[in-house]
Amino acid sequence: MASGRLILDRGKLMLLKSIMEQIPQELELSNMEFEGPLIVIYVRNRKALVKYPALAQSIAKKVRKRIVIRVSPDARLSPDEAKKIIIESSPREAGVDPDAIYFDEASGEVIVKAAKPGYIVGRGNVFRNMLLAETGWRVVPLRTTPFETKTLKEITHYLLKQSEYRLEFMRSLGERVHRDVVYKNNYVRVTALGGFKEVGRSSILVETRESRILLDFGINVGAFNDPSKAYPIIDILRVDELDGVIATHAHLDHVGLIPLLYKYGYRGPVYVTKPTRELMAIMLKDLIEVSRRSSRYLPYGEKDLLTTLTHTITVDYDEVTDVAPDVKLTMYNAGHLLGSGIVHLHIGMGLYNVVYTGDFKYADSRLLSRANTEFPRVEALIMESTYGSSLQEPRPQAEARLIDIVKRVSERKGVTLIPVFAAGRGQEILLVLNQAMSIVNKPMLAVLIIAYQSIITVALHLTS
Repeated sequence: MASGRLILDRGKLMLLKSIMEQIPQELELSNMEFEGPLIVIYVRNRKALVKYPALAQSIAKKVRKRIVIRVSPDARLSPDEAKKIIIESSPREAGVDPDAIYFDEASGEVIVKAAKPGYIVGRGNVFRNMLLAETGWRVVPLRTTPFETKTLKEITHYLLKQSEYRLEFMRSLGERVHRDVVYKNNYVRVTALGGFKEVGRSSILVETRESRILLDFGINVGAFNDPSKAYPIIDILRVDELDGVIATHAHLDHVGLIPLLYKYGYRGPVYVTKPTRELMAIMLKDLIEVSRRSSRYLPYGEKDLLTTLTHTITVDYDEVTDVAPDVKLTMYNAGHLLGSGIVHLHIGMGLYNVVYTGDFKYADSRLLSRANTEFPRVEALIMESTYGSSLQEPRPQAEARLIDIVKRVSERKGVTLIPVFAAGRGQEILLVLNQAMSIVNKPMLAVLIIAYQSIITVALHLTS
């Protein structure tokens, strides 16, 4: 039994040996751990880290894995000492909020909110690396918002409370993700679970001989009272066999039923971009509250949402992430919604490449740049086509027509109601009206200000 396991883990052991050979002795390597898609290197000599600012990137390039270097817990300063150094050392221009510095002792990271977080990073990460060497804590800078969002603050504090569990979860996941491939890949199967020839309940199951990945798991809000039409096909899913869930963006037709997976025992990861995690939390919490107020049945509750967030792993655009032994994920900008991503799956050692667009926009908007269209390699493309056969008027004419309608309604002292999705389209419309007010003459401005103030943006979460 022992020899069998040794053979099975041989690839992992060779990988760790290769990494160890690249770590300078003066850093005093103390441990290495597989934590989710990351390989985390723990060192004791934090002062020496400033000599090797590009060490993690160099190792990552050679082994083709995501590498993070952290200081061992016994070599870090206490949170109080570290907080004092961060506040005193940060440039005044950064605008660090001393009441918004949060330490995650399990991961060795400290969240620092600032008006201009770029100053905390510094050119070439110089300042952040200096803080790591001085304190032993890896700084995660976040921009302060014009007004505090209660939900996002609650999420931050909840995740910090769950940091010990998350560390255990990440290490368990790391063992699963970096396990040796047992079966040689010779096929890729894609199963449509929802969202094909219909709008809503988007979900796709991608399978190989070694792994199973779920892309999106949404709800059809237009058929809320009929589970056979509102939910993806779930009877063929075995949640205990899933290696991961990847969500393209935070709209309910793509993420609305992800918490249901956790209600029925799934304890694997959900991969999303950072903005998608925050928006998803807001959208799903709102869905739960609206369902409760309207007495409509939703098959999960807030507890399941919190479990979902605990197992969420954020990824950046253009960043290659191992999500299974034989599958690598790269997210690209989709241009549809803040944080929306196009999923690129590299399967096997060059066996097959699948691109799933989710919802995307092939043009620049006022909020976002157009969707990415360049990929290293693609064998199969799965793309949404909601407006594929619609001939829409050019954007300038559409905006002018909107402004004209709002103006005419305002002149009659009416109220313009614009039903839109809770995230994305509403903000885009407000930007259109805001720009219109900024460029018109004074009499026109007065009319538009009244119209602007009378607009009600309605989020239609549930329809009869």
